[in-house]
Amino acid sequence: MKVIKNMLAIIGLITVITFMGFAIVMINSDGTPGANALGGAKPPDAKTTTINEMKPQKDFEIVAISYRVTERHSVYLKYAWQLILENRTNRPKSFDAKIKFLDDSGFIIVQDDEYGLFLSAGAKETFTGTRLIEFPQAEHVESIIAEVKPK
Repeated sequence: MKVIKNMLAIIGLITVITFMGFAIVMINSDGTPGANALGGAKPPDAKTTTINEMKPQKDFEIVAISYRVTERHSVYLKYAWQLILENRTNRPKSFDAKIKFLDDSGFIIVQDDEYGLFLSAGAKETFTGTRLIEFPQAEHVESIIAEVKPK
C-alpha cells in the first residue's frame, strides 16, 4: 500500500497504475483524472473523464470511466457507471473489471465486480452497470476507479 501511495503522489493529477497485469484508472468527483478527490460530500450528478494522457497498455486501454446518481431514495442512492475499453490486439479478448467507489480519502465504499467482459479484435466497447449504496455511505462517494485485468 505504501508503494501505491508513493506512486499516486508521483503521478499527480492523472492516476494510471499498472501492477501485475492490472490497469487502474481513477477519476475525482469533479470529473478530472486524479489521485485525490476534492469537493463536498454531496453525490455527483454526472462525472466523465477521457484518459488521453495515460500510457497505452500492450493489449488494451481503459479509454474512460464515468458515473452518476440515477435514483435517489430515502435509504439509498443508485449509481450507474460506464467503462469504455479498447482491445488493441488483432484477436478477441476477455477481461474482468472491478469498479470501486471511493470516499474523499480514497477508501473503498463499495465495489462492483464484472467478469467476462468481451471485446472483439480491435474493438472499443462501453460496458455499464449499477450499484445501490445505502446512506450514510452513499453521500460520501467522491471518486471512482476501474481495475481491469485480461483473462
